[in-house]
Amino acid sequence: MLGCLMLSGDNGLGGRLRRQAGPAGLNFGGMSGDQATKARAAGALLTAVLCLCVLALGGCSTPVADLPLGGASAEAPPGSKESGAYLPVNELPPEREEAAMTAAERTRVQSELLAARERQAAAAAAKDAAAK
Repeated sequence: MLGCLMLSGDNGLGGRLRRQAGPAGLNFGGMSGDQATKARAAGALLTAVLCLCVLALGGCSTPVADLPLGGASAEAPPGSKESGAYLPVNELPPEREEAAMTAAERTRVQSELLAARERQAAAAAAKDAAAK
């Protein structure tokens, strides 16, 4: 409830505290019903204007994706500045100048993966045997 306490007395410094209730039980500090209605309408109008200003200024803001906040590394390619640009679907990337992996590296990685798979299978079998 909104409330405003008023001091009774001539100079406002002494006396006992009392509440003055407005319409519908709300306290508007001794306002009449018409004044309280106008105060509520002014508050509602101020709130509506403030909300409209926030929405209007929100449209003028910079998109968050374009802010330099350090989210992308320095090596990342810059994003397209064209909005609505389609990716080049029919365009193939250029051929590599050097192979991604040599044949020796490929066989070494494959043997490491097979060894890891065998170790995990043995650990899982040992765990199952211990659980029984």
